[in-house]
Amino acid sequence: MVNNEYFRVGTGLKNIIGQELITDDIVAVFELVKNAFDANAKNVSISFNNFFTNDKEPEIIIADDGKGMSYKDLKEKWLV
Repeated sequence: MVNNEYFRVGTGLKNIIGQELITDDIVAVFELVKNAFDANAKNVSISFNNFFTNDKEPEIIIADDGKGMSYKDLKEKWLV
């Protein structure tokens, strides 16, 4: 069974998601932490891994215990 899904996208969103919203790496991390706050997270953890080694790719992991979006929210609100 194939379930064709789609998202509605606001017309000006391409500029907001692109260069106008995320201007550098620091702003990107800030936005992810702000999203945790918007999701009513009580705890946010930021881990910087493999920054001083050459054997693995560096990574930043941002984890929170916030409430995620419902299926309905995802369909009707995300990117709108």
